[in-house]
Amino acid sequence: MVSDKERLEEALRWLKEVKRLKEDKERLYSNSFLQGYKQYIIPHKYHDMEGVSEDEVDKIIQRYERDLEDLETGNFQQ
Repeated sequence: MVSDKERLEEALRWLKEVKRLKEDKERLYSNSFLQGYKQYIIPHKYHDMEGVSEDEVDKIIQRYERDLEDLETGNFQQ
């Protein structure tokens, strides 16, 4: 069974990758390695982030980081 902490850490990892690819948008379309990484390595549930702005992704990352901190300090509420 996967713990809440592991789930949050995994989500943060992939959200940061999505953010990195969004920041490098110009190279994404001309670099087949990055396209393959996006298509086959990043889990499909994060592919839905296409229409989400970088600022919104940042806000989601910050929220997940706060949730992870709260979880570690015992203040996390489900």
